Amino acid sequence: MRSNMRCHRFIIVIGLMALLVAQAGAQTSHYLASDPAVREMRESLDMPRPSTAGDAAASDSLPMTAPLNVSGIWHLELTDGTSIDLALNQSDDVLFGRGNVTAPPGLKQAAVSGMVSGSNLKLDVVPTDGMELYAISLDVSKLPLAGSYTRFGVYIEPQSGTARAAWMPY
Repeated sequence: MRSNMRCHRFIIVIGLMALLVAQAGAQTSHYLASDPAVREMRESLDMPRPSTAGDAAASDSLPMTAPLNVSGIWHLELTDGTSIDLALNQSDDVLFGRGNVTAPPGLKQAAVSGMVSGSNLKLDVVPTDGMELYAISLDVSKLPLAGSYTRFGVYIEPQSGTARAAWMPY
């Protein structure tokens, strides 16, 4: 009886091994396994990556500089007579905040978002009525702070001009 039981176990183990071998063979015949593009992708993912950790020459060639901090209170005068006052916040190179746009017929609250890259400041100011957008670009590397703007409106043609700015950091 014991030898019969051992024989059954042996047959079960052999059967399981045959099943595993057959399943492994079936996976390689799957249509994705024979696709050259998939094979190349897998090979490229398995390739070793060059390591720059601890390599002083590699870290010296790519200086990591923090973006210029331009958060604070901003006042802008546009050539069309519009003035814009902003409370500008910053996270890394991303700018955001709120303020007021003063232009005929009066004062409107506004939201602002933008980016700083090097000494270039790009702002998009949108009054809360959503009827216009002021796209402003400033060079903050020299005084006076100045740049250009384009005003886009729902019922008007785009208008461009120059912008002068004053800034008080937080």
